[in-house]
Amino acid sequence: MKKIILCIAAVITLAAFFAGCKNPQTPPPQGGNSTPTQITITVAGDGNVEFNSQTRSFKVDKNKTWADVKKHAEALIKYKTGFEHSEWKLNGASGKVIARTYTFATDTTVYAVSKQIVSPSNPAPNPLPQEPQKITITVAGDEHATPKTEHTFEVVPGTKWDEIKLLANDKIGYTDGYENKTWKFNNNSGEVIPDAHQFNENTTVYAESQQITAPPPAQVTITVAGDTQVTHKRTESTFKVDKGETWVHAKELAANKITYADGYENDTWKLTDGLGQDIPDNHQFNTDTTVYAVSKKIAITISVAGDENVVFKNSDDRTFTAYYGDTWSALQSQSEGKINYNAGYENAAWKLNNASGDVIAADYRFTTNATVYAESKRKTITITVAGDSHTRIVTAGDANKLKRDYGVTWSEIKTEAGNKILGHDENYTFSAWKLNSDGTGTEIEPTQKFTTDTTVYAISKRTHVILTIRGDANIIVPNPDTYTVAYDSSWGDNKADVEDLLHYQDGYKLKGWKRNGSDGPDLGDSYRFKNDTLIYALSKPDKVKITVQGDEHIQIKPAPNNEFTADDGAKWETIEAEAISKITGYNNPRRRLSRWAIDNANGRGIYDDTTFEEDTVVYAVSEALPPAPVSEGVKVDGATITGKNPSCPLPSATNDWKGVFPADRNVILSSYTIGRHEVTVEIWDIVYKWAKDNGYTFEFDEDYYYGENSEHHPITNVSWQNCIVWCNAYTELTYGTTEHCVYRENSAANSKALKDANNADDAHFDQSKKGFRLPTEAEWEYAARYQDNATNAEQYGSVYLTNLNSASGATKPIGFEGMAGSPNFTGLCTETARVAVFNKYYNGTDFVEQPTPVTGLSDVGKKAPNKLGLFDMSGNASEWCWDRYSTTLSSGLVTDPTGSASSADTKRVLRGGNWSLSDQPENEKAVYDCMTGKRDNDSSHKSYDVVGFRLVWKE
Repeated sequence: MKKIILCIAAVITLAAFFAGCKNPQTPPPQGGNSTPTQITITVAGDGNVEFNSQTRSFKVDKNKTWADVKKHAEALIKYKTGFEHSEWKLNGASGKVIARTYTFATDTTVYAVSKQIVSPSNPAPNPLPQEPQKITITVAGDEHATPKTEHTFEVVPGTKWDEIKLLANDKIGYTDGYENKTWKFNNNSGEVIPDAHQFNENTTVYAESQQITAPPPAQVTITVAGDTQVTHKRTESTFKVDKGETWVHAKELAANKITYADGYENDTWKLTDGLGQDIPDNHQFNTDTTVYAVSKKIAITISVAGDENVVFKNSDDRTFTAYYGDTWSALQSQSEGKINYNAGYENAAWKLNNASGDVIAADYRFTTNATVYAESKRKTITITVAGDSHTRIVTAGDANKLKRDYGVTWSEIKTEAGNKILGHDENYTFSAWKLNSDGTGTEIEPTQKFTTDTTVYAISKRTHVILTIRGDANIIVPNPDTYTVAYDSSWGDNKADVEDLLHYQDGYKLKGWKRNGSDGPDLGDSYRFKNDTLIYALSKPDKVKITVQGDEHIQIKPAPNNEFTADDGAKWETIEAEAISKITGYNNPRRRLSRWAIDNANGRGIYDDTTFEEDTVVYAVSEALPPAPVSEGVKVDGATITGKNPSCPLPSATNDWKGVFPADRNVILSSYTIGRHEVTVEIWDIVYKWAKDNGYTFEFDEDYYYGENSEHHPITNVSWQNCIVWCNAYTELTYGTTEHCVYRENSAANSKALKDANNADDAHFDQSKKGFRLPTEAEWEYAARYQDNATNAEQYGSVYLTNLNSASGATKPIGFEGMAGSPNFTGLCTETARVAVFNKYYNGTDFVEQPTPVTGLSDVGKKAPNKLGLFDMSGNASEWCWDRYSTTLSSGLVTDPTGSASSADTKRVLRGGNWSLSDQPENEKAVYDCMTGKRDNDSSHKSYDVVGFRLVWKE
């Protein structure tokens, strides 16, 4: 029963204890099974962490993760200016970084680690480890537990009670016969301090005593010793602990007995002395023992930072380890070893922390982690102004030394440098600034940057030089024989003036110039005079001999008649004609002059601008002409046509229907050959392609499409201008020379053959030439109307000519509106269609298609020829004639007339009509133009798809 009562009493006592006044720091008792178990999270941090209030802990449900807990911890703290959050660790600065998934199962301290904020003016990339904040534990007690004079001590936040309980107890003196019963928070009413409690704020621990009722436990004496850096705080260097006590509980009590020399801290504790074993936390003291404090120098971290012109050698290496008390003079070289500076910059000062910090003195002692900040400045360099031996520079008081920032450009200091020049020797002036004292090298560019101490040199030049003139026996030099020119001027600048001073022996002229004498180097226009110089004139004859030779196909006049003289320097274009005059002919008529060369066929080519300054052989090279297409012609004997007014009816009474043999006009025609056919596309193309490659120019649409199988159609879409140039080309291709070309550039005796269609309107018609040409209008009409009897013809003197209202070679007229009587229009159409290509005819009522419609040009020669054997003189394609068109014809007796001579008459004659006038607005009466008397005309530069031409030439 007694035991039961004692047990009940104990329970009541414990219940009363737990029901007492509760300390705010004491975790609340656990509730029933329905309430989750809670734990306390205490927040601590390094020296840059500040708390928003006195609250430094909070409660959370057991087994919460850091992801859930973190926001509560962050709400309690803030960071000092210039610092920000880096990471959270468990228990203290040396703890592990807390992962998001970390689960809290017991009361825990979370530790905030800061880092310096990085900015352009404060680029400190690595956070500095900070000394943890400490809190003060104040020891109090009841009337039998009196605190000693030194009854406070500091601990790191998060320190557990069972680690410092002995230290706290050492701060109390107990009344004899009393001992510690328990420890409470704050005072006698506080709660009992559990061994696992962690201290995170300044706290008072209260010793509650009790009478000693039982023999005290056995104790052992712990003596505290240490190395030379360890000093005892007082003479007392021992303390007692219960036998079996562990080192983890006694360690703080031992540490409180000693202090360390400035710059030192505890490294480890050993048993007995410095050679003893390290003391583990669970070591039990069962005998009197000496614990030995081993010290170490306090290590600190120095971080290097700098402004925008500071460049780290290794961006990941910006810190180094130093020791408490190290001076800046000892650490500066290590700091400088971490950095370089941008080009043109150097160190201005080292400061503490950042650009706003104090300049670090050489004897400054570092006692904590620190940032040293490199502040830069522009380098200063010296530009020394000097000059060559002819230039005087001001030097008194180093006036010629310019102090400037690193990287200054020449354009920024050039004017000031020039101000240091006092003057030059006689006949010398400033020339250029250079970096070499001897004047070599290029001039200093305006953009030249100076990055080291440099000397710039003012280089002088002479203001003028003297030229002494000499020459060979054919040169008459001036008297005096000297000429003054500007220094550094070129021979090209002075040559004309010097040459005006020379005279020459008869028959000679200047050949060239040498320097220093007749055997010296050539004196070129670009040569520049920097010293007095002798110049030497060479002469040469003022005429050159040109000797003409040629290949085996070319006949040349025999020597010396194959030679001629020309002015020295003459161009080929001025003497080519005389060279050609030495050619008498060719061994083969199918050969012609191709080109000229110097000396032989393989020599350098001769061109219009080739100049001749020495005796030269010009060599004529021939080439074989390609085969010329053959045009079949009909010889027309000369005749006299006595003009008359026509008796046949015509569609109109105007003169343009009456041809060129009217009354009162008698025409004598010389014999000629006229093409049996109109010129075809095939023949045109052969000649045209050759002509383009041999100097002929046309205004011809090469892309015009003539249709499938059109090579035997008459060529059309050619202007009168193109036709006459083509005739000349055909003549040259056929005869191998332009000698027989009819159309010349002008009427001069030696005028060149016309080769450019752009100049055709001014061409001269040389009737004495036998080459190909256009017929005159009289030639064309005579050939078209020629008849050997009176069938459908009228007599013009001794010759019969087809009626003007008929197609060439037809025996009946062309039907037209208003014809008298009752003509058989179908029969008339049939007869016209026998000799002419046309599309519509007049049927007595209207113009209608023929039974077999005509839709375009026809191959030449498909219709019946006229009496001379000529095809297509009417219809198919209209034909250009040479003559200028005029409504008024010359009267009286005329021989081989060529049309109007008036420049006011600009259009050229067209005859013969065409198949449809398809190039013009709809004209159903196109067949009318097939009448042999119908005259037409158009501008010489125009071309149509129904207009071609026919050739005339002399046999």
